[in-house]
Amino acid sequence: MAVTDRFLAVGAESGVVNLYDDNQNYESQSSATDPWSAFSLISQRRPIKSIMNLQTSADRVKFNHDGQILAMSTQREKNGFRLLHVPTATVFSNWPTTKTPL
Repeated sequence: MAVTDRFLAVGAESGVVNLYDDNQNYESQSSATDPWSAFSLISQRRPIKSIMNLQTSADRVKFNHDGQILAMSTQREKNGFRLLHVPTATVFSNWPTTKTPL
């Protein structure tokens, strides 16, 4: 699970990473950086994007310093690392390449 002041990303055993927007169509009752409010958000809201680019469990999800990029990885798959541009909810399709040493 990774949290910014606006977004929450949750990785699943299936490899799906769900991205939630705390500002979309509702008012948050508590701070999104509070892990317990994050769990409440998951149970009550629909994700704005479900990223299905990992084939095995999403072991780690992390936002960069300004929340613009979300890194998602799995240790069970070679080249199991993806980057998401958060504002457009688009996975970078040109990275990693076959020549990227991961």
